[in-house]
Amino acid sequence: MSFEDRLKEQFRRADASMPGERIDWSTTITTARRSRMRFAAFVTVAAVSVFGIGAYALVTVNEDPSTGPIGPATSSGSDTEPQPEETASAVERPCYATEITVPYEDLTENNDDLPVAVGETRGQILFHASECEFDALEQLALAGGPNFQYSYGVEEGAAMFWGDREREAHRKSDKNLSYMRGLARVLYMPYCTETQDDGTGTGTEVVYYIWPRVHCADHRTDEDWNDLQGLYTDEQIDQMRGSDLYYGFRVGILEDGDWVYFVAGD
Repeated sequence: MSFEDRLKEQFRRADASMPGERIDWSTTITTARRSRMRFAAFVTVAAVSVFGIGAYALVTVNEDPSTGPIGPATSSGSDTEPQPEETASAVERPCYATEITVPYEDLTENNDDLPVAVGETRGQILFHASECEFDALEQLALAGGPNFQYSYGVEEGAAMFWGDREREAHRKSDKNLSYMRGLARVLYMPYCTETQDDGTGTGTEVVYYIWPRVHCADHRTDEDWNDLQGLYTDEQIDQMRGSDLYYGFRVGILEDGDWVYFVAGD
């Protein structure tokens, strides 16, 4: 039975038991229906009003300039903003090669007779190494072909390899681990030349210009070993000298200016 039917039944019973004027059912039911609708509307408006007042209070608190927006607690004892964490791809520190690089025109007496193409390549290497410009160095290295040697067995790419070594040197605060510093240091040392097969199987020979000169077998005098002072410790130099083999940083440039290797190790 619906609400209105139940209401009608109640009115009939009340009407039958009471003397006097009969009740107008339709008017009473209509009035009841309107009263129920008004009550429901009142409840809805009241709920909306309470929600709106609460929301307004919340916004008012958050926009209060004396308190500021709700957020993590900050220290009031310092105005220094938090710095972003250092990532491997964004190490902003001085290049270790910068401290020992001098203008290209300031050459040692032993390097004055370089062929023009070799001298130009050497100058470009020094220029980019002095700022740790790894990508530019890699482009220069690959300009003559894809067979540039920068390591033994590593395939991550020359620029990434050098960048990793430079970051490692900074992490350990050991500039002697910097490949860029080693590259610049050896290119300011006297060089030697070797004639070797070009590896094409045609019997063609090419001339290599090599730094430092102690890497060549016929340049192992006391003076040649002394060139390494400042790049390696006396103990390291004595160890290589005792084995009659230099296996430190070394650079090879062909007579046509093609930079073919920069490696360290044996």
